[in-house]
Amino acid sequence: MSKFVPARIPNKAKYVPGDNSIVWKIPQFQSLSEFMLTGEANLAVVTHKKARSRMLTSSSLLIRLLKVFAKSDYNSFRWAHYMTKAGNFQIRNVSTADLANALTDPRPASYKLEYFDISGTPAVARDMLAYGDADWEHLPLVNWPAEVKSPFGVFPVLHITTASGTTLALAEALVIDHYLAQKFGLLGENAWEEQLIKAYHSSSCYLRERLSTRVTWNYKSVMGRAMDLFLEQTLPLWIQTHSKHLRDNGSNGHYVGNKMSLADLQTANNIDHFACLNRGDEIVAMIKACPEIWRVKETVDSEPRLQAWRQSEAYKKHVAASQAMYASTGME
Repeated sequence: MSKFVPARIPNKAKYVPGDNSIVWKIPQFQSLSEFMLTGEANLAVVTHKKARSRMLTSSSLLIRLLKVFAKSDYNSFRWAHYMTKAGNFQIRNVSTADLANALTDPRPASYKLEYFDISGTPAVARDMLAYGDADWEHLPLVNWPAEVKSPFGVFPVLHITTASGTTLALAEALVIDHYLAQKFGLLGENAWEEQLIKAYHSSSCYLRERLSTRVTWNYKSVMGRAMDLFLEQTLPLWIQTHSKHLRDNGSNGHYVGNKMSLADLQTANNIDHFACLNRGDEIVAMIKACPEIWRVKETVDSEPRLQAWRQSEAYKKHVAASQAMYASTGME
């Protein structure tokens, strides 16, 4: 760099040629304050050096935005270099491409699935983690919602630590299901099979959501009639459409091809969930009367890795807590 001409000089910013750096001193930085430094840096005609931002601090102060405008073909890279008394380290201003590469890293990762101590919506995600022989653990919610936060204020949240040490968090059950299904080969053999599996999975999620909002967590005075309508209208339509798709696939216990998929796991988990509810025996009996759908349940339950998970104390604890919770639902 040959020189730096600051357009604004907040808190004494200057270019130090001997160090080939810009020194910006901020003597006092109050909470929620923002300072901006703008200027023009002229690089020497022949140079192989890169301009970088250096922050001398041992606090949690962050550079929120660092943008370099180059008038020529100079390629700029977004880096923030931090130095503290404890030692030197670098933090990269990570791009979405970097995060995507970390997320799709084929090497084994470790996972923490954050949710309540019940089966709930992440039951399918737990099945996939067990099916994929993943290194994972249940992260129970404690003192929620006072102290526990999530991107959308709801759970589950999947915390991922990649093989390279990158940490990521995915929110929303549907997003988590799609990610894990992709990770563990549960989205078919090609793009078309993937869309079919996601469609069947979505349909089964909708069935469960409809029961939850219209019956399980409705007002007690209307829950009975709401359940009657579910048994008379909503459930029969789901059974009819899904049994047809399963017959078209050969009634082999799978929605697509002859391989376990996300759709299979969702249907099997729906049935387990229904069994925990008041009048759930009526729902299960109607589904069991459809051999194509019930075979999906039997196929999932017979998978060795899923059998082992279902025999674990953690799984039994979640089921017992679910049964206790659903024993008395509804609003006054």
